[in-house]
Amino acid sequence: MMPHDYNELTDFLLDDRFTDWVKTGHNSTYWGDFFSQHPEKRILAEQARALIQAAAGLPVVQPHADQVSQMWTQIEAAVQEPVVRPLRRLPTWTYWAAAASVVAVLIVGGRLWFQQRQPQTVTYQQLVSQSEQALREVNNQTNQPQLVRLADGSTVRVDPGSRLSFPPTFRQAAQREVYLSGQAFFDIAKNPQQPFLVHTNELVTKVLGTSFTIRADEKASQITVEVKTGKVWVFRQSDPEGAPQAPFGAKDGVVLKPNQQATFDRTNGQLAPSLVTQPKLLVEPSAIPSFEYDETPAPLIFNALEKAYGVDIVYDKALLADCRLTASLTDESLFDKIRLVCQSLDAQYEIIGTQIVISAKGCANDTNSSPNP
Repeated sequence: MMPHDYNELTDFLLDDRFTDWVKTGHNSTYWGDFFSQHPEKRILAEQARALIQAAAGLPVVQPHADQVSQMWTQIEAAVQEPVVRPLRRLPTWTYWAAAASVVAVLIVGGRLWFQQRQPQTVTYQQLVSQSEQALREVNNQTNQPQLVRLADGSTVRVDPGSRLSFPPTFRQAAQREVYLSGQAFFDIAKNPQQPFLVHTNELVTKVLGTSFTIRADEKASQITVEVKTGKVWVFRQSDPEGAPQAPFGAKDGVVLKPNQQATFDRTNGQLAPSLVTQPKLLVEPSAIPSFEYDETPAPLIFNALEKAYGVDIVYDKALLADCRLTASLTDESLFDKIRLVCQSLDAQYEIIGTQIVISAKGCANDTNSSPNP
């Protein structure tokens, strides 16, 4: 059965492609196109997404017999027809929808119970001690960032209180590997034949040539990787042995582009992609659009924002084709631009993973709006 045939919550919950997209952001283009073509499925999919994300926070433990019995008791109770109460009778579908929600949570929770791995804490010292090469260490105990130049021409800006270990030279025909504790900004010299790997506690960040920031304080509950230019691949230290050799787009981990970040929660082992807090313009200064619009169709405005910031904006193009706006958005941040456009369209937006999803009612007639901050 294809997603366009899905009419129940469990249809989405049991679709591995859908759950993989919610948890890792893979196949974002596919699902973006799907919701553009089938906007009527969005509400059901959003309910499924919320359940999957909620279930991701469940304890990662092996259920014993009593817990399994309790799960089935809850399922059976959920699908029983409720006692009739004439003064407050709800439609039957309401009870079945609630029952489906309970079953869905138990299904997803059960999968996580049996399938997820208990996160294992990995320290900087453990990683350094496992290196096959002799390493140099920069331990920045000053109150200013310290610039480190590596043998391949790459540079690393090591923030105060952070440590970086690296080999004096990188062996030929081997991966370039360094180790970080704390926060640093990397600007990596491009070398497709010799990938660059940054080991940070439980995560590995692989690049060919790009710039990005890693925040990996050993005392923090989260590790984040934020991309400025190029493309990086972030995966767990515990992922399969072949993971470092796998190409971009591999099943394990997440692939990030500019204005995207990955956050690893050390309490539950979850790795999730998202947009950075303040997306930056990605085009050359000479190519930055004016963001001044005069009775411009809404799809053209969204297209301009997508190209300028490299961010996927999901919306119903046909529904908004007749919506025209007059607006000045030059001095606004990306999210403020989106907010003002949505305000004029009587629409809402939500950030889902690395996408901005617009929910709108459309325009019966052309409009000429001037959004104000």
